[in-house]
Amino acid sequence: MLKLLDERLSRGKNDRRLPRYAVVVVAEGALPAGGGEVTVEQKVDAFGHARLGGIGAWISEQIRQKTPWDSRAVALGHPQRGGTPSPIDRIMGHLFGSAAVEACLKGTWGKMVSARGIAPACQISLVSLEEATKGLNLVDVKRHYNMERYQASRSVLD
Repeated sequence: MLKLLDERLSRGKNDRRLPRYAVVVVAEGALPAGGGEVTVEQKVDAFGHARLGGIGAWISEQIRQKTPWDSRAVALGHPQRGGTPSPIDRIMGHLFGSAAVEACLKGTWGKMVSARGIAPACQISLVSLEEATKGLNLVDVKRHYNMERYQASRSVLD
Protein backbone atom coordinates (compact mmCIF):
# COMPACT_ATOMS: atom_id res chain seq x y z
CA MET A 1 0.00 0.00 0.00
CA LEU A 2 2.82 2.41 0.87
CA LYS A 3 4.56 1.78 -2.48
CA LEU A 4 1.33 2.36 -4.43
CA LEU A 5 0.56 5.51 -2.44
CA ASP A 6 4.05 6.89 -3.05
CA GLU A 7 3.91 6.10 -6.79
CA ARG A 8 0.54 7.80 -7.27
CA LEU A 9 1.35 10.89 -5.22
CA SER A 10 4.74 11.23 -6.95
CA ARG A 11 2.98 11.31 -10.32
CA GLY A 12 0.68 14.05 -9.02
CA LYS A 13 3.65 16.07 -7.79
CA ASN A 14 5.01 16.13 -11.34
CA ASP A 15 1.73 16.53 -13.22
CA ARG A 16 -0.83 18.95 -11.77
CA ARG A 17 -3.65 17.19 -13.61
CA LEU A 18 -3.20 14.18 -11.32
CA PRO A 19 -4.12 13.96 -7.61
CA ARG A 20 -1.63 15.32 -5.10
CA TYR A 21 -3.45 13.85 -2.13
CA ALA A 22 -4.99 10.53 -1.14
CA VAL A 23 -7.71 9.38 1.20
CA VAL A 24 -6.92 6.03 2.78
CA VAL A 25 -9.88 4.25 4.35
CA VAL A 26 -9.26 1.43 6.80
CA ALA A 27 -11.73 -0.58 8.85
CA GLU A 28 -11.36 -1.02 12.58
CA GLY A 29 -10.10 -4.55 13.05
CA ALA A 30 -7.99 -4.54 9.86
CA LEU A 31 -4.66 -6.27 10.42
CA PRO A 32 -1.28 -5.03 9.22
CA ALA A 33 0.39 -7.50 6.83
CA GLY A 34 2.22 -9.98 9.00
CA GLY A 35 1.03 -8.26 12.17
CA GLY A 36 -1.56 -8.65 14.89
CA GLU A 37 -4.57 -6.64 15.93
CA VAL A 38 -4.11 -2.93 16.58
CA THR A 39 -5.87 -2.08 19.83
CA VAL A 40 -6.65 1.04 21.83
CA GLU A 41 -5.61 -0.63 25.07
CA GLN A 42 -4.52 -4.03 26.29
CA LYS A 43 -7.75 -4.71 28.20
CA VAL A 44 -10.50 -7.02 26.97
CA ASP A 45 -14.27 -6.73 27.30
CA ALA A 46 -16.58 -9.07 29.22
CA PHE A 47 -16.49 -11.48 26.26
CA GLY A 48 -12.70 -11.55 26.05
CA HIS A 49 -12.53 -9.37 22.91
CA ALA A 50 -9.78 -6.79 22.52
CA ARG A 51 -10.86 -3.14 22.27
CA LEU A 52 -9.97 -2.51 18.63
CA GLY A 53 -8.99 0.90 17.34
CA GLY A 54 -5.99 2.90 16.27
CA ILE A 55 -5.30 1.20 12.94
CA GLY A 56 -5.80 4.54 11.14
CA ALA A 57 -3.25 6.27 13.37
CA TRP A 58 -0.85 3.34 12.89
CA ILE A 59 -1.15 3.54 9.08
CA SER A 60 -0.75 7.31 9.19
CA GLU A 61 2.48 6.90 11.16
CA GLN A 62 3.73 4.28 8.69
CA ILE A 63 3.07 6.70 5.81
CA ARG A 64 5.02 9.46 7.58
CA GLN A 65 7.95 7.17 8.46
CA LYS A 66 8.28 5.20 5.23
CA THR A 67 7.33 7.72 2.53
CA PRO A 68 8.15 11.38 1.91
CA TRP A 69 4.47 12.26 2.41
CA ASP A 70 2.69 13.81 5.36
CA SER A 71 -0.34 12.06 6.79
CA ARG A 72 -3.13 12.68 9.27
CA ALA A 73 -5.49 10.16 10.81
CA VAL A 74 -9.15 11.00 11.35
CA ALA A 75 -11.57 8.60 13.02
CA LEU A 76 -15.01 9.39 11.65
CA GLY A 77 -18.16 8.45 13.46
CA HIS A 78 -20.41 9.80 16.14
CA PRO A 79 -17.86 12.34 17.46
CA GLN A 80 -17.93 13.94 13.99
CA ARG A 81 -21.66 14.58 14.12
CA GLY A 82 -21.83 15.10 17.87
CA GLY A 83 -23.76 12.55 19.85
CA THR A 84 -24.02 8.97 20.91
CA PRO A 85 -24.54 6.62 17.96
CA SER A 86 -28.05 5.31 17.52
CA PRO A 87 -28.97 1.98 15.93
CA ILE A 88 -29.75 3.89 12.71
CA ASP A 89 -26.24 5.41 12.78
CA ARG A 90 -24.76 1.94 13.01
CA ILE A 91 -26.93 0.64 10.15
CA MET A 92 -26.02 3.62 7.96
CA GLY A 93 -22.33 3.11 8.74
CA HIS A 94 -22.63 -0.54 7.74
CA LEU A 95 -24.47 0.32 4.50
CA PHE A 96 -22.02 3.10 3.54
CA GLY A 97 -19.00 0.94 4.37
CA SER A 98 -20.36 -2.05 2.44
CA ALA A 99 -21.17 0.11 -0.59
CA ALA A 100 -17.69 1.70 -0.51
CA VAL A 101 -16.00 -1.70 -0.39
CA GLU A 102 -18.20 -3.00 -3.24
CA ALA A 103 -17.26 0.05 -5.32
CA CYS A 104 -13.55 -0.55 -4.63
CA LEU A 105 -13.82 -4.21 -5.56
CA LYS A 106 -15.47 -3.23 -8.87
CA GLY A 107 -12.81 -0.58 -9.53
CA THR A 108 -15.40 2.19 -9.45
CA TRP A 109 -13.33 5.29 -8.69
CA GLY A 110 -14.26 8.97 -8.61
CA LYS A 111 -17.61 8.32 -6.95
CA MET A 112 -19.00 8.63 -3.45
CA VAL A 113 -21.62 6.65 -1.59
CA SER A 114 -24.92 8.49 -1.32
CA ALA A 115 -28.12 7.75 0.58
CA ARG A 116 -31.62 9.02 -0.07
CA GLY A 117 -33.73 8.56 3.02
CA ILE A 118 -32.92 6.98 6.35
CA ALA A 119 -31.92 3.34 6.93
CA PRO A 120 -33.18 0.78 6.61
CA ALA A 121 -35.66 2.27 4.10
CA CYS A 122 -33.12 4.21 2.06
CA GLN A 123 -31.70 4.08 -1.42
CA ILE A 124 -27.91 3.64 -1.47
CA SER A 125 -26.16 4.58 -4.69
CA LEU A 126 -22.88 5.88 -6.07
CA VAL A 127 -22.71 9.48 -7.26
CA SER A 128 -19.85 10.96 -9.27
CA LEU A 129 -17.76 13.45 -7.32
CA GLU A 130 -18.36 15.95 -10.12
CA GLU A 131 -22.13 15.63 -9.67
CA ALA A 132 -21.90 15.74 -5.87
CA THR A 133 -19.83 18.93 -5.86
CA LYS A 134 -21.39 20.89 -8.72
CA GLY A 135 -23.49 23.05 -6.41
CA LEU A 136 -24.94 23.44 -2.97
CA ASN A 137 -27.56 21.04 -1.66
CA LEU A 138 -28.97 22.93 1.29
CA VAL A 139 -31.14 21.47 4.05
CA ASP A 140 -34.54 23.11 4.40
CA VAL A 141 -33.97 24.02 8.05
CA LYS A 142 -37.48 25.43 8.63
CA ARG A 143 -39.04 22.22 7.37
CA HIS A 144 -36.80 19.70 9.11
CA TYR A 145 -35.69 21.39 12.35
CA ASN A 146 -37.29 23.15 15.30
CA MET A 147 -34.63 25.81 15.76
CA GLU A 148 -35.86 26.72 19.26
CA ARG A 149 -35.08 23.24 20.50
CA TYR A 150 -32.76 22.21 17.62
CA GLN A 151 -34.24 18.84 16.90
CA ALA A 152 -36.16 17.18 14.12
CA SER A 153 -39.54 18.89 13.75
CA ARG A 154 -41.26 15.98 12.01
CA SER A 155 -42.31 12.82 13.73
CA VAL A 156 -41.21 9.54 12.20
CA LEU A 157 -44.69 8.10 12.77
CA ASP A 158 -46.73 10.77 10.86
